[in-house]
Amino acid sequence: CVVGTIIVANTFVIALEAVFMQNAEIKDLCDFLESIFAAIYVLEITVRVREQGCEHFFIGPDWTWNWFDTVITATGVADAIMEILGLAGVGISAARLFRMLRILRLFRAFRFLAEIDYVIHTAGRAMVKLALLVALVVFVAAIVTTNMLWDSSDKQVAKMYGSLGTSMWTMFKIMTLEDWITHVERTTNAKPAMLPFFVVFIFVASIALMSLVPAIFIELNISDREKAEKVRAQKQKEKTYKAKERMLKRLFAIIDGNGNG
Repeated sequence: CVVGTIIVANTFVIALEAVFMQNAEIKDLCDFLESIFAAIYVLEITVRVREQGCEHFFIGPDWTWNWFDTVITATGVADAIMEILGLAGVGISAARLFRMLRILRLFRAFRFLAEIDYVIHTAGRAMVKLALLVALVVFVAAIVTTNMLWDSSDKQVAKMYGSLGTSMWTMFKIMTLEDWITHVERTTNAKPAMLPFFVVFIFVASIALMSLVPAIFIELNISDREKAEKVRAQKQKEKTYKAKERMLKRLFAIIDGNGNG
């Protein structure tokens, strides 16, 4: 695919720019090449819109990929314009964001994979389920710790658990196991009765939840395959019904040769 080759070449230029970020000459060359790539992408989007029509392009069956292409291309054009007008220094954060978004075009090069849409969709659903579960566990744990530790004699502990928001942030950091021993030891020194709670929390949040990730993917995969099988069976049933209907019509036409019914 020509577009896929262009995207891979663009990705190589982005990687080259990152490697030689401190080299002004190579960076200028990469910026020039990026402007050319941006023009190519604009031309490609324009051709596709003209061939498919605006309605089919933006709300048709492939609308998600089309909008993705359009947004990424628009950010590339905005970045190129900022470079040409010399505005990169004015909006340096936005310019860097545009540069990072360029690499997302690489996803377009992998659309030839038959199940990439399914993989992305399944991974997204699994991530949302896990995020909601993690948020629920952290929320419940934060309520408990806030009520138990907000008035701790240790001012640092009282600060970490002084409100629901700070407690949720503290429990989230403990869940990631980032310096969790220091946090837990300081807290349990101030209130030893909290030790069993933190042991259970570490097990549930950091071990059990992470073990659920494969299970969520497997459950979603099985569920999707069952739905797909039901759809396939329904289509096959409808196809068989229509075939029988056509056969009966032909048989009736043969029997009713004189046309009097």
